[in-house]
Amino acid sequence: MAEERSPILSSIKNIFSIPDLRNRVLFMLALLAIGLAWILGVGQRIAGYAGALLMIMLWSTNLPPANNPIVDEHIVYLIVFLAMTLVKPGKWLGLGKWWANIKLVKRFPILE
Repeated sequence: MAEERSPILSSIKNIFSIPDLRNRVLFMLALLAIGLAWILGVGQRIAGYAGALLMIMLWSTNLPPANNPIVDEHIVYLIVFLAMTLVKPGKWLGLGKWWANIKLVKRFPILE
């Protein structure tokens, strides 16, 4: 006799499957790291490039796009991430000045 599975239990199993859960946790940790870097004003160059890369990856998951492919919110956020990387607002509002004076950051400017 075949074992019957409940659709609810199989859904729960799919939600908490190891590869899927690992990907979700890594995605959330990436969002946390990018957000903390922007809030604190440290590591904004890496956070900006990582955020832009994350946005282009999220945009590419829905190819071909259902809506306008150019004025998609992911493309707009990608432009915002790159613009904020160039402006470096952490030097005015945050720990950016202090962070830029650390020896490690002076040696590796990508950490700024």
